[in-house]
Amino acid sequence: MPGRQPKERQNSMDKNNTTMKRKFYILFALAAALTAALPGKAQQKKEAYVVQLPGKTELKFVYDGNKSKTEQVAKKLRLKVWDIDETQTLSTGLKIPAWAGSLDSSNKWAKKVVFDKSFKDYKPKSTLYWFNMCESLEEVDGMENLNTFSVTDMRYMFKGCSSLKTLDLYGFKTLNVARFAGMFNGCSSLTTIYCEDTWTAGLGKSNGMFDGCAKLKGAVAYDSKKTDVEMANPETGYFTKKVEEYDIWVAGVKVTNLNAGNVTGTWLKGGKVSYDKAANTLTLDNAVVDYDGDSGMELACTDLVVRLVGDSKISYKGNIIIQKTTTFTGGGSLTAISTDGYGAINPRDAAKLTIDGCTVVAKGGKGIICTEESTLAVKNGAMVSATGTDFSIGGNTAVELDGVEILSPTEELLWGGFILDKKLFTKVLLYGKTVKPVTTEVVIGPAGGLYGVMLDSYNDKKIAVIKAVRESTSMGLKEAKELVEKAPVVVIESLSIAAAIAARDRLIEAGGTAHIYLHGTWKPSGISSPTAGVQRRGVYNLHGVSIGTSADRLPAGVYIIDGKKIVKK
Repeated sequence: MPGRQPKERQNSMDKNNTTMKRKFYILFALAAALTAALPGKAQQKKEAYVVQLPGKTELKFVYDGNKSKTEQVAKKLRLKVWDIDETQTLSTGLKIPAWAGSLDSSNKWAKKVVFDKSFKDYKPKSTLYWFNMCESLEEVDGMENLNTFSVTDMRYMFKGCSSLKTLDLYGFKTLNVARFAGMFNGCSSLTTIYCEDTWTAGLGKSNGMFDGCAKLKGAVAYDSKKTDVEMANPETGYFTKKVEEYDIWVAGVKVTNLNAGNVTGTWLKGGKVSYDKAANTLTLDNAVVDYDGDSGMELACTDLVVRLVGDSKISYKGNIIIQKTTTFTGGGSLTAISTDGYGAINPRDAAKLTIDGCTVVAKGGKGIICTEESTLAVKNGAMVSATGTDFSIGGNTAVELDGVEILSPTEELLWGGFILDKKLFTKVLLYGKTVKPVTTEVVIGPAGGLYGVMLDSYNDKKIAVIKAVRESTSMGLKEAKELVEKAPVVVIESLSIAAAIAARDRLIEAGGTAHIYLHGTWKPSGISSPTAGVQRRGVYNLHGVSIGTSADRLPAGVYIIDGKKIVKK
């Protein structure tokens, strides 16, 4: 039918353009592969250049050794390739980039600009007039691949880009830029310019940077009387801070570039939580988190490091969810408590949680539950204490032990009915002799190490717990009562694992709640060394709590005796 011919012709043209574009990309990729395969001496020197892509609506900035081959392919497809320094001379004598437009002849064909990943290695010194009078330009992609560290001149970079609505300058380095004049002049459709919160306007003053940007709004709305470089900021100017989100949640708060230095909320009762993107490290610095929601933390960044400084404690209703490979390290400790019967720590989705040289205490309905083929690894003298009302450690996984072993329970352990190898155990649940899940504290740590016992709570059994403390420490009644009433508190330390288990069990049998920790990982807030010039008579533990007047009946450990730090062997 005659009426359908225009549509058919259009479909045919679209099909031809698609075919041409596909052919160009194939040849472009082939040229890159052939060049990369050549011997070192045969490879061409890297060059920066600009390619017109099939369809003639896109510009691509590239920096590689394939320019001559790209030119051959482009010539066959009647496309253009320009050297990065290639210019055209206007009737006024002004020189501008060869691909840019001018007042006499604007560039109306380029709708999109792409900075290839290879361009990241190129360091231009100027972006003067780069997209001058590109009236149809709507999108700039890969801006993170434009290395602006050495740029000193950005004048008129986007002048006359009247179709451009948003620009993402996040990561732009402008410390060395001295001239910004007219950079966005005539960008009449521009509404938003994103930047990072550390944006700096460079070295010098520049007039008319925002002339004709009537729709632009950032921290403040556009004012035609204020168009100079002073308005190039996200605090009082026309820029907008870009929110970069990371796959980390702490007590329901998602970590972003804006809060990474101090992740906080009403749930943070002490210490500090922070994230360093460059190091991919989340730091818990004596953090005390009391969250009334489901997830204490959700960690979904690949190869994330959680650095434990001092002693941190997180309590919540649900889990600490670990979705990607994560390492807990730093030498400090983390106590994770699920208050609603869930797994305190839950690696999942094939994630591997490594506990390296630090202490992790997990308490909940399940202490540590590894699901969906995830893995738990304990290494380098780390210590793990897990307690659960359903089971203490379990899951469809393997637990890798490197330089540590299962220290408690001490009875023969079974795993799904099979004898457990203390060096490596797998399958579903950690079982005891009765082939029931172990719900008492499971302790993994270095053999031959020294341990301490922490009284978490005396519950409603204060008198019985005081008696148990006296049996373990030989304290007097007054000293033991004062200590118990300070719970959570360290009762005794520097013990062998067997002695620590015995002391812990006495407290539990008396009705209290207690757990074991690796000596040296708990940072005391009391006496850590004798105070110069002060003589305190009697025997004290490292927290400054009196434990009697004589050390004769005390087990081996470190004590403050008459004001001096003494190691009893």
